[in-house]
Amino acid sequence: MGRGYAQDWPKNFLSKTAYCARTKAAGIMVDGSTTNNARWNLSDALSFRTLPHFRLPSDPTVTAEQRDAQPLVDVAYSGEAELLSTLRITSAAGIVRVSFNDKEDAEPSIHKPSAELLFTEQELEERFDRASPLSVHVLGFNGREVSVKDVWKMLAVQAYVRIPGSDVRLFRRSVYSDERESSDRQYYEWAQLLREKGPDGNVHRATSIDLRVGCIWDGGIVKYEDGHVSHWGPMRLGRHEHVFGGHASEEIVLPPNVNIKRVDINRGGQGATNMEGIRMHLTNRTSAGELNSGNNIIKLQAAAQEVIVGFYGKSDTDGFRGVVEFGIITAPKAVGLEGLPDAVFDLLELRNENKIINGVDGDEVMEDAATEDGDSSGSGEDDSDGHSDSEGE
Repeated sequence: MGRGYAQDWPKNFLSKTAYCARTKAAGIMVDGSTTNNARWNLSDALSFRTLPHFRLPSDPTVTAEQRDAQPLVDVAYSGEAELLSTLRITSAAGIVRVSFNDKEDAEPSIHKPSAELLFTEQELEERFDRASPLSVHVLGFNGREVSVKDVWKMLAVQAYVRIPGSDVRLFRRSVYSDERESSDRQYYEWAQLLREKGPDGNVHRATSIDLRVGCIWDGGIVKYEDGHVSHWGPMRLGRHEHVFGGHASEEIVLPPNVNIKRVDINRGGQGATNMEGIRMHLTNRTSAGELNSGNNIIKLQAAAQEVIVGFYGKSDTDGFRGVVEFGIITAPKAVGLEGLPDAVFDLLELRNENKIINGVDGDEVMEDAATEDGDSSGSGEDDSDGHSDSEGE
């Protein structure tokens, strides 16, 4: 119910309300012009509409996908020499309301829902001032909602990877911790695909991901079918393989022919340096991971014609070395994970090379970190035992 419903509640059932002892006001006659704020909040009404308890025999059956589908706001690209950005809004349940800067567009509506809406960057620039933030709020026909604080920032980031010798592009989209990236701090930068070369030189698919979560989100360990691993975070600290913490960690198995549908991220509270949790959902309805408490949850998922093929991000170089940025790498669904060109597996930007960014020597930082980190200094294995293949070499 919307705020203020209590005092107007009787107007839905009575032709005249009673005397109000609190305001000492006489009752009023109720007709079509009487103010009445006792009405359903639209998102709540639409949520109830999808439940079987409220279904009429003449109503169409609502599938689980339509009931649970979250509206998706992302950026689509077109063009060859120069990519053109388009704000794309989609929902398997349909979209009934779109509001820019808290002002509703005339369409779509409950009477005329849309499955997909496209707004070119030029069109938005003609309607709104580029010098001011542009927010968008989307309501789906199932009552699910999603908001983006600044559309201009989304459109400004043309994050994609062009595969040499092919017309295939991989797209990247990510979220930061609440504090975002700072030029005064150093980070490990990492990436990997769900298929990558192992020490034998052959390409192997990922079989599971260990989602390492404790009081913060420490990182993750991607395991491949030949036994080698790649980290969401540093591969080593000094001479030893990095050992993640995380008392609430969960491992999710990645069966063949099953895709990752969505990743939920807990960005942490206001001013948080590290993210605080992750939960992953597969297309076979399997889920795993710990989000921890909080309401700063962001959902990352592929667009309708894409599929998740990998991940990338940044992690701190000190403390728990928690995740500060996390993103998904997607490919066109027609290409898929199995259809990626061979050239993609040799790209340095898609391999975990334990890179340190912000102008600090990687070996020096890792040696210092290993000295400071009691958990890692006595665990793991020496560099010389072959673990270098875990870095994608």
